[in-house]
Amino acid sequence: MRSLSVKFRNAYKLRVLCLGWTSSETFLRRSVGLGTQKTYRSLLKSWQLFRGRSGNVWLAGYSNEAKVLLVVQFCEWLVRVEERRGAAVAERISALGTELEIRGHGVEWLKDLRVVRAKKAAAFTVAEIKAGMRKKKDTKLPLSGSMVRDAKSFLWTQSWGVEQMLRKAAWLSLCLGMDSGLRVSQFTVAEPGAEDHCICVMDCQFMIRGGGMRPGGRQLWRTLRSKGASWILGCDLDFVTHKKVKVIKGGVTLKTIERRSEWERVFLDCFVEWLVRADAEGEDELFTVRTGRSIATLRRKEVNVVIKEVAVANGLPAKNFSSKSLRGGFSTQCDREGVSRGVSNVRGMWAQGSRVQEGHYLSQVGGEGVMAMGTGKEMSVTELRRLAQADARRG
Repeated sequence: MRSLSVKFRNAYKLRVLCLGWTSSETFLRRSVGLGTQKTYRSLLKSWQLFRGRSGNVWLAGYSNEAKVLLVVQFCEWLVRVEERRGAAVAERISALGTELEIRGHGVEWLKDLRVVRAKKAAAFTVAEIKAGMRKKKDTKLPLSGSMVRDAKSFLWTQSWGVEQMLRKAAWLSLCLGMDSGLRVSQFTVAEPGAEDHCICVMDCQFMIRGGGMRPGGRQLWRTLRSKGASWILGCDLDFVTHKKVKVIKGGVTLKTIERRSEWERVFLDCFVEWLVRADAEGEDELFTVRTGRSIATLRRKEVNVVIKEVAVANGLPAKNFSSKSLRGGFSTQCDREGVSRGVSNVRGMWAQGSRVQEGHYLSQVGGEGVMAMGTGKEMSVTELRRLAQADARRG
């Protein structure tokens, strides 16, 4: 028995060395999500500062009553000392609960009404909300389809140097973002510390003349050098988000580009030509350029710069445009074309029933109010009298 125990311990030590596991707590913290771990740690710093030199930061041995009172005091401390309000307070309480769970402590006491009321007490007042809105950053406006199409004239130059190829890739990324409301991070390299959602070249499946599909990669590029871009009829792109990595399964979320319009035809020809010249391998991020031993890949910040260039070229202030302008452009165009919210939610990778488009991305100028609707379907005074009489009878 002792030899088996030793073997188990040695095997575990080997896994720690190979996989980088230092403890069960470290492993459990992976559940927070790679993209939010930095934020999670910063949220916990507030609690650690609040506890100061007490020595018992994580409340070992405290009664639930004592824990509740401490968290109430913590909420007040956040408001008065760190000047945090609303969601900033709730996020720190949530992060504290997660960390306590990871450390094996129960957190049912966080549902105590005093904790709930403490978070409500930290909410913004109406006056504070109004003051904050006045200081709010510049509203981000949507890009329009014509702005993106016209940008090809100064982004798609004749030169094919690395820098010029990345500017061409930026134009292609604008088209993809407008087409499906995708985040720029889904087809550009993640910034340091951010979760990587960028698809790879092999995540593009190309439809070829005569039937069949071919994955992106050097084998296909060699064929296309002789066949030409017209040999490609369309392309399926499989995008992955954090909502999909919880379970690895056969279901995929495809965005299809074909030749159904002039814009799609131009984009597809340019996309194929760019990929053939970039000569990227299947495992490379989508917009990767390989020249000899050097590798260059399009980054999100480079796309942001180009978006502002497009705005200025159209006589618009650069400060009102960012990568979110692509999702805004997609949502606004879908709404104007009468696309159902369910369909645009699927296309833009929002949850079914989500109202995020209305809250963050849809842009409207004016809009029809009741005065502009006419009087054909107005409620009449007679109908109101009948309702009043019915209400009196019930009384």
